[in-house]
Formats: sequence, structure tokens, C-alpha cells
Amino acid sequence: NYILGAGDRVIIDIWGASQSAIEEVISPEGYIVVEGIGPMRIAGKTVTEANDYAKEVLGEVFSESSISLTVGSGRSIKVQVMGEVRTPGSYTVSALSTAFNALYAAGGINSIGTLRAINIYRAGKLLSTIDVYDYILKGKTAGDVRLQDNDVISVGAYAAIVDIKGKVKRPMLY
Repeated sequence: NYILGAGDRVIIDIWGASQSAIEEVISPEGYIVVEGIGPMRIAGKTVTEANDYAKEVLGEVFSESSISLTVGSGRSIKVQVMGEVRTPGSYTVSALSTAFNALYAAGGINSIGTLRAINIYRAGKLLSTIDVYDYILKGKTAGDVRLQDNDVISVGAYAAIVDIKGKVKRPMLY
């Protein structure tokens, strides 16, 4: 479900009757230029959609060949990690990064940060909420979304905390 964008490097492999490899970086306008074919607009498409589009366009020229489009290297995006993290600020991460990756880049959640409701905003609107306890205890990554340029991750302070000690399975702060 990765959406291609300006700065992504794509590789189109052609094999069979013809042998060729085309490697291009998507321009800021969203195009790659294939010699002998012309510009192909692939920004905004998923890798699967771009692969189908490349097969359609290049299949006319390379009719007896197989064609496959892959991502060579992803672009970088900027995200903001704010609130109760060790090092709040702006981070440049891979466009393949998720909210967990950005939280890691910011040094993790500080001692008064909540693990229960970490909010991710896109274009000023709440996109998702992460509960880190679900991840730690059950391995669930619900809410952990792939980030896009200018997303904001906001970690608030915890609402309440309980210190459990003694003969329990998991003595710690909750």
C-alpha cells in the first residue's frame, strides 16, 4: 500500500524477448521518463498500480517480454514528534516508516508520557491513535500507520499512574 511520490527511485525490469532495466527517480511533477516511450506519471499510485500501469504502457513496445516495477529506494519525509517524548522535534525518516519508527527516532516516550493514547495527525485531522500497551503485551500494532510528509505525532502526559509491587507477575508502573 506504499504510495509512490517525488524522490522515489523505481526500477522497471524487462525480460524475455527483450532484456532491459530502467532505473529512474520520480520527478517533483510525479513523472519518470522512459527513453523511447516518454513520460509516465506514477506519483500518487501504489506500487501495484504503478506496476500494472508500466505493464500496460511498456507492454505495447515490449509485447513478448515480462515487465516488473519495483521500488529501488524510498524517499525521505519530515514528521513532527511532539509532547512527552525524550527529544521532541522534526525528524527526517524513510517514507516507509511508521509512527513507532518516529517515536524511536525521538528517543521514546519520557517518564510522564502516556502509553495509552498517542495521536497521529495528518493535515490537521486525527488519523489514528496508538495504545503502546497493546503492542508491548499482545504484539498488536493497531493504529500504527505508515507516515506521510508533515504528519504530526503527539504524546500527551499520562492521566493516572499506578505503581504495582510485590508478588505479582509484572511489577511496574501502569
